[in-house]
Amino acid sequence: MPHALRILLFAVLACAPCAVLPALEHVLFDTDLGDDVDDAGTFAVMHALADRGEIAILGVGIVNGNVHAVPCADALNTFYGRPDLPLGTIKVGAPINHNTFRMGDLAAQYPHDLTQAAAPDVVPMYRRILAAQSDRSVTLVVVGQATNIANLLKSQPDTISPLNGVALMRQKIKIYSSGGNGRATLPYGDAGWNYQNDRQAAWYELEHLPSEFPTVEAGGSGLRMVIGSCYLQAPPDHMVRKAYEYYFGGVAKDRPTWDQMRMLYGARPGGRGMWDRSADGNMTLDVATGILAWTATPNRNRSYAYVNDAATVQAQMTELMMHMPASTPTAITAPAAGTTLSAGQQVTVTGTGSNPTWSIDILEDGQPAFASGAGPSFTFGSLVDSGAVFGARSNGQSYGWLGSANGETRERGVHADQRYDTLNHMQNLGTARTWEIALANGEYDVRLVMGDPQFAHQTNHVFLEAARQADPDGIDLFDEYAVKTTVADGQLTIRPDVNAGPGAKIVFIDITRVPIPSSQPIAVNFQPAGVPIPVGYRADTGAAFGDRGDGLAFGWLDGANDTARDRASHADQRYDTFIHMQKTTPRTWEVAVPNGSYAVHLVMGDARYADQTNHVFVEGTRQADPDGIDLFDEYDVVVQVADGRLTIAPDANLQAGAKIGFIEIRPVPV
Repeated sequence: MPHALRILLFAVLACAPCAVLPALEHVLFDTDLGDDVDDAGTFAVMHALADRGEIAILGVGIVNGNVHAVPCADALNTFYGRPDLPLGTIKVGAPINHNTFRMGDLAAQYPHDLTQAAAPDVVPMYRRILAAQSDRSVTLVVVGQATNIANLLKSQPDTISPLNGVALMRQKIKIYSSGGNGRATLPYGDAGWNYQNDRQAAWYELEHLPSEFPTVEAGGSGLRMVIGSCYLQAPPDHMVRKAYEYYFGGVAKDRPTWDQMRMLYGARPGGRGMWDRSADGNMTLDVATGILAWTATPNRNRSYAYVNDAATVQAQMTELMMHMPASTPTAITAPAAGTTLSAGQQVTVTGTGSNPTWSIDILEDGQPAFASGAGPSFTFGSLVDSGAVFGARSNGQSYGWLGSANGETRERGVHADQRYDTLNHMQNLGTARTWEIALANGEYDVRLVMGDPQFAHQTNHVFLEAARQADPDGIDLFDEYAVKTTVADGQLTIRPDVNAGPGAKIVFIDITRVPIPSSQPIAVNFQPAGVPIPVGYRADTGAAFGDRGDGLAFGWLDGANDTARDRASHADQRYDTFIHMQKTTPRTWEVAVPNGSYAVHLVMGDARYADQTNHVFVEGTRQADPDGIDLFDEYDVVVQVADGRLTIAPDANLQAGAKIGFIEIRPVPV
């Protein structure tokens, strides 16, 4: 079912059940929970990303030997609606035994059922999880000491997998966001707290990690980006708020965000442009001195990254940390939907992880929903906009009026339908006001009602996004607009036209995300006909654009492309085949998809010959070859499709010989 929002204006915002699309990233999380409170903040970020459909959490491993770490992690997972996540712990040789925010006291206040003794050994658990995943599909995020990963690398073939730890990681890991550089000294300097607390494990990890996947030290910028006082705005029983309060002795304060940085970089690939990443090279740790050093050679696919857009990263991270669980147990102390409640009563309704809704609070920001009326009422099943300036609301959404608060709310007390009985002026006394709501980019069906049940003196010309909605019948009580619109900047905007007459009023809005029909990713391998097709992929053998069956249409523009090759030299068939994009003439490839946002993973190159420079456009977004002529280049980009086709086209600077290997396309969920 599509994701629906209702805003009574202005009274209200509600959401219907929404279909959960498959995760973009499969995340395995290793943490020293209890060593610092940023680990608790990272649980919040991780679960927020999962609730939004951006990631699937494969499991959590604990490297802290404190007896309260596992119960606290279990309580956090349960708090966020995932009580049965695989959760393992180090059993022997824990590098630390720390408890900086009273984990035992904290966990005791929240449901959980796992103890340190009952938790499985983390290394066999990791082996079992990895063995069950598709090749090169796992994002590994480590925010503590390297001990568990060093032990995983040392693990030997067993009944779980015939591969040793190095080979298993080589086969399954896609990217590793690792736990070093906490002092932000790279390319040379102090290795940071995590590596310092088990130098031998950190050295072993860096020496033995496979180079087939990137290892990135992305947490250094967290030293100077501090977050935590935002939890003063969270409900008092928010578990992560309590963790910060315990850490600081009573009041939540700001704290560095090393660990949240590592999670955000690893788990949200579309945001990695907010970091400047070094070139790939090598990373070494001097066990005697604790010095961590990056060098350009040899190239072992190791790099480090520092934030280049601090304001955006901080805003995103704060929003994710403040996320309210989508699966808090339902508490309903009100009549059934469609009835009316008196202001002053507080009702909270939330859903399960598979049916997420937002909290419903009749007291919006501490004030009655309709401050202008005596004994106002509220239609159950909706949320309130009472004129506040744009910002985060206690219901988990961000919406409101730009510039300043709009105090022109009215309740007429004359209409039987409460939705039509309340309003807020958009242009009273000549001052035009704009309203926005933060939404995921994508296509939406919008129903907008403007007017006044009592006074017919408004002409409602209004812009919804960039599309002008002209009042069809002049001055009357109500005007209703049904519009399909695309959000591309993260905000849906409603503003009056300059010709809107004085008194134009907004009443309520229903917003429904247009669902993407298929929740399955599209995976296409470019290859000759008659050779093996990788599992889960469709083959493009160079045919002109057309119907490929099962609702898919893709192919090459301007006729067939007969330049497919199979090198028979790479163990992974996806990397062994390709089609030229500019052997002689530039060629463009397209796939038909519903309009919306998509995460694209594109691999270009040749397993045998390094003779191409792969500058390419993905739906108009230029992907520049980061390292010149070599075998392969991989790009991860989020794009917006507005014309029903996702297009891959060579850049004018693309040199002869550039080749496309395979592409994975996933709808970005709401």
